[in-house]
Amino acid sequence: MFNNAAYLIKGPVKALLTGFLCLCAGSCIHKAALDGGQQEIDFTANDTKAAVAGFTTGDSFSVWGYYMPSDTPSASGTEIFNAKEVTFDGSSWSYEGKQYWYPGNTYDFYAVFPHSVNALVTLSYGSGNRNIEINGFDATGSIDLMTAESTGIVCDGNGQGPVGLQFGHRLAQVSFIGKIDPSTNAVDPDFQSRIISAKLYGMYSKGDLHRGGTAAVWTVNGYDRTTEDAPFVSYSETSDGMKIITGTAEAPVFDSDVLALPTNDMEDIYFHVEYAIKEGTSQEWETFSREIALNTLSANWENGKSYRYVMTFRGNYIDFSVNVNPWNESTGGIITVE
Repeated sequence: MFNNAAYLIKGPVKALLTGFLCLCAGSCIHKAALDGGQQEIDFTANDTKAAVAGFTTGDSFSVWGYYMPSDTPSASGTEIFNAKEVTFDGSSWSYEGKQYWYPGNTYDFYAVFPHSVNALVTLSYGSGNRNIEINGFDATGSIDLMTAESTGIVCDGNGQGPVGLQFGHRLAQVSFIGKIDPSTNAVDPDFQSRIISAKLYGMYSKGDLHRGGTAAVWTVNGYDRTTEDAPFVSYSETSDGMKIITGTAEAPVFDSDVLALPTNDMEDIYFHVEYAIKEGTSQEWETFSREIALNTLSANWENGKSYRYVMTFRGNYIDFSVNVNPWNESTGGIITVE
């Protein structure tokens, strides 16, 4: 507004006004300014990421932001951010263009990581609250989907510090590990096992997330379960190389962790593995095939938790067990597959 006014004023008066504006730009950051902009709105972000250890340079999230008069907090609000990309440079977060704090208003911010899924996001509005909705999310892309909210921030006229966003997982981290039983290895140090193929199927690959307050609810209406012929994830040594397990080493079955939709319906989710063993006195691989219903190991997959399924090779059979992180609580016990 000031710049437009200065443009229309000529001569010495313009020079005086321009000087005043420059002075105000340096000294009014903690005072109410006529354009409403006291201090730039910026962000800090923490995360509870398990699949990826912290944010890295180039990561970005989408942010939505609104403000409304503090004396009428249930007002619909004025939008200032709409899927604005905020990018990490390795030390701080920034975005193109600037928005400022307006005194006498209350601010709400909502964010989704990563920015690449912003086209799936909508914010519903009701009873004075907005809820994040992510529709048609495809979990097979191994995307560490996270959301964050920071609401009810009152601008009192003196400017505000950075908006702190605490991101939380909205998927479950699932991994499958193969290892040789220590007692088997002690008796036969040359014992080897080999993963020939593996597949995980029966869960939904797509879903809709409805996020409001502290609740995160996934629905899968209208989507199909993955099948044995079209699994959620698979491995084959013919295309992905050979995985041989020896000694006390552990080997991941799949090339990366599975990031799956949370579910309370584990009944039709299966892990199928074809494997081979070779004892120290044998030169031949002996091949086996096993399938395990995951509902016998864990009752559900919750968002923000990590499920580590372990296959322990004991001679020509394997034990299946699962650990739930980050608390490392064992659930489901051990099942021996003959």
